[in-house]
Amino acid sequence: MLDHLADVDLVDAAAQTVLGPVIDEFLFERQELQLLGVLPSSASDQPVEETLAGQGTFRDALRMRTRSMNPWGVLGAAEVQLRGIVDIVMRDAYGQVWADEMAKRHSGIRRLKDEATEKLERDERSFGRSSPWLSYTYPGDLWTIVQAEWAVFEPVFNTRDKAYWRTIIVGLAQYRAPLAHGRPEVLSEEQRTQCRIFAEKIIERLRAFQADTR
Repeated sequence: MLDHLADVDLVDAAAQTVLGPVIDEFLFERQELQLLGVLPSSASDQPVEETLAGQGTFRDALRMRTRSMNPWGVLGAAEVQLRGIVDIVMRDAYGQVWADEMAKRHSGIRRLKDEATEKLERDERSFGRSSPWLSYTYPGDLWTIVQAEWAVFEPVFNTRDKAYWRTIIVGLAQYRAPLAHGRPEVLSEEQRTQCRIFAEKIIERLRAFQADTR
């Protein structure tokens, strides 16, 4: 089924509507996914358990298929780029084993690393492979690392102060949460727009930093 969804260009729509967060409007794509049995029909009371969206194996396979595909547009791009810069900066500052060192120093980083490792190991058991542990973190986790080592990250975010970037990154995390958990209706159109703006500000700053350091 995933190969067929890729053939008809529905993988992105499936990733958003099945896994979240739903960032884009998918009127026609949602109808196609309903016809294919991926989503419950909106014209009936079909329980989600009777569709592919309600099957854990399908959800896990879709999650693995789209982990590196950025199916969520600008929000996904912001997450991917933020993970990348966190890894680069921390490696430069503390070496290859920076995560283990930070886990010893900061309880918050130890907690999020343990949670990410559990997800990584679950993918290993289910699929025989996994992504780097940072791929299992989210904006709120990444801010925990950035704020704990602000002196190291200040050159990256030196256009504004720490409070500003806390608002941007934590704000992105707050808006992402209901989208990722299938509750897009709790956010207004203005809040979705704000989510995009936060993501764009992160991308803009990280691209500028990378360009300055080449």
